Amino acid sequence: NSQTPNRKTMNQFNSMEFIPLRFDILEKLCIYVELKCMNQSGVFRIPGNNLEIQEIIGMLKTAISSKDLDLSKYEEASVASALKVYLRSQKQSLIPNDLFYPFCEKFQTANSKEEKIEHTIHLLKLLPLENKRIMRRILQLLGKIAENQEVTKMDAGNLGIVFGPNIIKLSQSTGCLQDFKLIQLGGMAISFLINNYKQFMVINFNLFSCFYDKQIKKK
Repeated sequence: NSQTPNRKTMNQFNSMEFIPLRFDILEKLCIYVELKCMNQSGVFRIPGNNLEIQEIIGMLKTAISSKDLDLSKYEEASVASALKVYLRSQKQSLIPNDLFYPFCEKFQTANSKEEKIEHTIHLLKLLPLENKRIMRRILQLLGKIAENQEVTKMDAGNLGIVFGPNIIKLSQSTGCLQDFKLIQLGGMAISFLINNYKQFMVINFNLFSCFYDKQIKKK
């Protein structure tokens, strides 16, 4: 089917122009997926209709508010694919590289689940405020999908593989083995976040945003 994204088409989506990431738009997409896709097998893994994805992305570019997004006529897989493309189009990694690299070292050497949770909470506390909101919303969505894995056929491991590259981007990727290992580790970390998302939903990370902003201004 020429309307189903192939490797060439997905590469075009990967290199598409930047679309500003807005929480209200993301929320509209997440709510749609929660309402329409929770009983779908392979959600986020099975690609949507190419033409529909392009139409949805076009709406994301021009939408003044989330009310401008009418998703009712599109296939569920197309909206789910558009959500991934929306995240992938961002210039900056949702988890900044200067936080991701030291987190990877600590996450990899942690000796227990509790220690990994401690390192992960520390990472989330340091994220810029808007990144915190977006991360929490994405984790909430993916966590619900993983909880329903008997139907969706998407556990935290699968979702981590699918969403890792959309959340974590290496700013100076060289294509070497070390980069590949970091990407793999990033996927594992996202899977861990998804599996334990309820523990991260109850934390008020807003208290820590001022500290992060001050540190950025010093640089």
